[in-house]
Amino acid sequence: MSKRLDYRKGARVIVETCMGIKPNEKVLIITSRGFKKNALLLAEEAEALGAEVTTVNVDANKEMLIEPPEEESKKMLKLKSRIGPKGQVVIPKPIRDSFGFEPGSEVYFHIEKENVVIEKKSGEEILEELLNRCPRKKLPDNIDWDELYGSQFGIKKK
Repeated sequence: MSKRLDYRKGARVIVETCMGIKPNEKVLIITSRGFKKNALLLAEEAEALGAEVTTVNVDANKEMLIEPPEEESKKMLKLKSRIGPKGQVVIPKPIRDSFGFEPGSEVYFHIEKENVVIEKKSGEEILEELLNRCPRKKLPDNIDWDELYGSQFGIKKK
C-alpha cells in the first residue's frame, strides 16, 4: 500500500505542477492497456482538484493517434460561459483562438435543432459588405479615357 501512496503523491505533483490543472478545467487522459493504473491515478488526482476528467483507452497495437477521438474532442470543446446582464456571452479563449475571433469580429447566430450556433463570416461576405458600403456612381458613357489619362501612359491625342 505504501507504494501506491508514493505513486499518488507523484500523480498529484504531475497534475498540479506539470499539467497545471485547475478546478473546472476539462482534462483528457489517453491511455493504453499497460498504463491504465497510472492513468487512473492521474484522473483521480485531477478530479480531486475539481477538474472534469475523461479517460480514453486506445489499442496500443494500432497506430497511436495524434488527436483524440472525434467524440472525445467534441466533449472537450464544450466550454461553459455565462450570459451577462446585457445578454452578452464571452466566447472562451480556446474557441476564440481556434477560430480567429478578435475584438470587433462579426458573427452570425442561428438555431440548429435545440442548439444556438455561432458562425464566423466568410472572407467573401466581409468583402461584399465592404463593397456595399462604398458609394456607387454611374459613369458617363461618353468618357474619353485617352484624353483624361493618356498622357500618364505615353498616349498622345491625335
